[in-house]
Amino acid sequence: MKSPYILAVSSFAVHGTASLKTFITVLGEKILPVPSLLLNGLTNMSLVKKFETPFKELLKGTFELAADRNLELILYIGYLGKAEQADIILEMASIYRDRIKTIITDPVCGDHGRKYVPDDVIARWPDIIRQSDLVFPNQTELKIVTGNAPDANMETGALIE
Repeated sequence: MKSPYILAVSSFAVHGTASLKTFITVLGEKILPVPSLLLNGLTNMSLVKKFETPFKELLKGTFELAADRNLELILYIGYLGKAEQADIILEMASIYRDRIKTIITDPVCGDHGRKYVPDDVIARWPDIIRQSDLVFPNQTELKIVTGNAPDANMETGALIE
């Protein structure tokens, strides 16, 4: 049996060593990268510019080709560029569920006690998480997707000073 391909949805940053760039480096030909957003650099860099992708068409076409090639998939969902992308992902995951062995989600939305995506994107993570087999948030993301302040102390509920 062939090992599955990883269909990875996340941002792609040209400068830096995060985003889909890291997945491509590690997974090589086993990754099917679908950028949710293109950036010239990581969001913590100055002069960063964001560029939209034809996301729906690219994701749908990637699933169609995977089905035509009879590939088994692991669907990885990371950074979303827009809230509407959640609906597109959920629709495609439903249509191609027979191809998907596992859905892994990293609800990328914050780090180090601060959020860095819009609230409408954060509001969509629970819908994706409910469909996921595995979810890997960092501590800040866990706070955010559970409705807590990103810089809250989880033991007391108070903001961390």
